[in-house]
Amino acid sequence: MIKTDMKAPVQLAPYVVVKNEADHRLSVHSDACDRQQAPYVYVLKRGKTARVVMDLIFVKDADRFNQDEVFIEKMLDACEQAAGDAAYGTFLPGLYTMLNRVPVENAETLAQAFYAISQQALGKTEIALPVFEHPVSSDVRSRLLEAIDRGYALARGVADWLPTRYDLWCRAHGRACICVVWQRRTGYAELVAKWPSGFIADFPVFRSHLERIAEEFEVCHSSMTSQQVASNRAILWVDETGARVTHHLLRLEVAEELARVIVRLSAHEGGSYE
Repeated sequence: MIKTDMKAPVQLAPYVVVKNEADHRLSVHSDACDRQQAPYVYVLKRGKTARVVMDLIFVKDADRFNQDEVFIEKMLDACEQAAGDAAYGTFLPGLYTMLNRVPVENAETLAQAFYAISQQALGKTEIALPVFEHPVSSDVRSRLLEAIDRGYALARGVADWLPTRYDLWCRAHGRACICVVWQRRTGYAELVAKWPSGFIADFPVFRSHLERIAEEFEVCHSSMTSQQVASNRAILWVDETGARVTHHLLRLEVAEELARVIVRLSAHEGGSYE
């Protein structure tokens, strides 16, 4: 009988926890992830907060994660639960994701979530996401849930993160993104709507109904002649990719009513629009 020294591959831990970046366990874990083409996830604890990182550079065809909107939306949702509004900044999750100021009690749960989301994106849908036992409250997340229920977002000025967050959720779920942005300085509003290609089944009918309703609110539209367009009135621009109403005199209540109209019309799947 011939004896061999072959051993089963060591089970790779989904993440590692350290207290300083010089800890040799980081390089050991990184090398292991490289060999097994696995996500490199770690938690760096710093007193009451932590940094949580996931680098997908070792995963095959890793660049696709930057375009995977479902993956990005799930990652951002986990970041929101772990760190609240601290999750928002100039980045979106993707090939490389790093979140600072995570409460230490949520750090390992977030690392588990990062790993699980990456595995789901790779087709392992049986892997469940962890539950945050200490979710952090988030103003943007609360308003996002309201927008999902309402059918459109109501943002507070151009610096508000909500339009970006809601647009990401809508793209990940194949929904029309309708957003009213209230300008605090002027007190007036802007309406922007975008929908996926082919989302509106009968676009000519949809457009004519939307333009007719806009006229009822004294909003001009791009189908009017130059003589019909009043210089002091807002103008609705609409095509098969979306709609926009911008004007320094568009009242918030009119913008919201038009948003509700677009929600109703874009949800229509047959029969009469009346």
